[in-house]
Amino acid sequence: MLLKYYSNWIITLFIVWYISYLCKIPITNYIDPYYSLILICGGYTLLIIYLMYYKDYHFEPSFLACLSAIHYIPLIIMHNLTKKSINVNNSILTLALSFFIYTLYLSSKKTDVYTVYLVDEHIKSWKELILLSKFNIII
Repeated sequence: MLLKYYSNWIITLFIVWYISYLCKIPITNYIDPYYSLILICGGYTLLIIYLMYYKDYHFEPSFLACLSAIHYIPLIIMHNLTKKSINVNNSILTLALSFFIYTLYLSSKKTDVYTVYLVDEHIKSWKELILLSKFNIII
């Protein structure tokens, strides 16, 4: 389930980028997840609105706050670190390549973006998350 969402892919990519940035590893010259982070923040916001108002989901407030932080903090960090040094070409390439690989992965699992985000059930509380992790459904 962790690889099911594009956000998880991009947050992992951001962590690799951030460690590389802190360690001055030149991989940051080629990978730029800035636009991907913008996409997951916008997509996350629209998804939450859709789930709460269209599908009538009721999220546990602390769970929703944590999800929001997980989605928005990487973008805030990256924006503050790279205010004027965003490589637009690398950022677009990173976005296109990561999304292409993500859709290939979903295809291999016999699903698609529409089904994952708009049809499948989503976790709404810490209790559901713990329950799923106990049954190893989360991975």
